[in-house]
Amino acid sequence: MERVLLVVDDNVNARIVCQVLLDSRGEPPTLYTRGAVANGSALGVGRSSVVLMDARLWQKGDIQELQGTLASLRNSESEPVGLLVVTDKPERLREVGLDHLVNGVLRPNEVGGRLLAEIDALRTVSIPFSHGSTMPQGTPEER
Repeated sequence: MERVLLVVDDNVNARIVCQVLLDSRGEPPTLYTRGAVANGSALGVGRSSVVLMDARLWQKGDIQELQGTLASLRNSESEPVGLLVVTDKPERLREVGLDHLVNGVLRPNEVGGRLLAEIDALRTVSIPFSHGSTMPQGTPEER
């Protein structure tokens, strides 16, 4: 997978850390804040290899925007697109029916140490939307 959609679930600080890490590596992301799909900007998805999107994964409108952005990326590319989500509530992905689309999940406190390695690992995968090894293990109480 050459391109990755990186979704940050309602955490401005984690999004900023993601953006700074990608910028520091010389790989500035295309950034979509809330409302990107609604105002049509997702149709002109940039050529960045990482698209960074803010979302509130408990709100129907944001989930629809995420699905629209992912569809736009997939339709504009011949290569598969990986989906990496940063959230402090990974169970939310299952609750809203997105867990089958996600390749990997990071918690906000893991972003600094693991983000770039996770993106690189996704790029070596040739099958889209296979659940990655980055899904948190154990029950919510153990995490």
